[in-house]
Amino acid sequence: MQAKEETLIEKADGVASGWIIEIKRFIPTIARLCIMASTLEDSLRYWREYGIYINYFGNLWTKQSRSAFMEPDYFLASFFLWPLILKIIPALLLISNLCSRPVQQKLCYLFYAMSIWSMVALQGYPGGRNWNLWQIQHTAKFWAAISLVYAEACEESNSMFAGLPSLGDEWGKKTYLALAGRLLFGFIFISKMQFLFGHWRLVLDWVVNLPCVLAIMFGYRVNLFCCLYSAILLFDNFYWHQFWMHWGNPWAYEHVVYSFMCNMTVIGSCLQFIIYGPGGISLDKALKAE
Repeated sequence: MQAKEETLIEKADGVASGWIIEIKRFIPTIARLCIMASTLEDSLRYWREYGIYINYFGNLWTKQSRSAFMEPDYFLASFFLWPLILKIIPALLLISNLCSRPVQQKLCYLFYAMSIWSMVALQGYPGGRNWNLWQIQHTAKFWAAISLVYAEACEESNSMFAGLPSLGDEWGKKTYLALAGRLLFGFIFISKMQFLFGHWRLVLDWVVNLPCVLAIMFGYRVNLFCCLYSAILLFDNFYWHQFWMHWGNPWAYEHVVYSFMCNMTVIGSCLQFIIYGPGGISLDKALKAE
């Protein structure tokens, strides 16, 4: 029975790998676009609704006036807001893949810093002054994705795709970055797990999503489980996070679109695992060695 189950998994993994090879030339750009989706949307939203956000930031960073009343500090608000708008430029450079590898690495450093800048500027999110586990989860989600892009920029060898690198050929910085990305990937999901089974969505998390995430975390049949988990996240987005329904309500729109784009970031991470592998420290690597 065990051998039959292994055979079914191997067949499913082979089908997923074959499908991936068919569309391989499009995946790297799609992966980076998904990872940077939240960054692009943030910048465009801050620009589109500049008047709302300059007042919001101004009231977060208030100053004492002569009349002893608190008034918005628009200078400090602009100091925090404009970098969040202009980060669209390095995001587009990273998506385009036109920069050299050293430049791509520096862009990754920039986005590590920008995620912290954003949280300091917002004094926590949402609503301001709201530092909690939720905040850590979403920062870790973005860092996991950026770590995989950085690992890609460190790679110089060949992969399963012609002309593309592999994160599993030799142990080095790229291997440990891939491992860190997988561990963060697992932490993000497991820290959100709930034990109330009154809704079918929670059952889906435990029965389907948790095995997928654990398999990715340990680097087992990554192609298969990344494809399956990405499909579930796409369903999740278009079923639960229909941000286009809240276009006329900026605050509701911001919360829903944030969840939508965070899921896209995770999908981008899955695509990075599909392209470049789970890294040298993984079950797939161990099974391949045997």
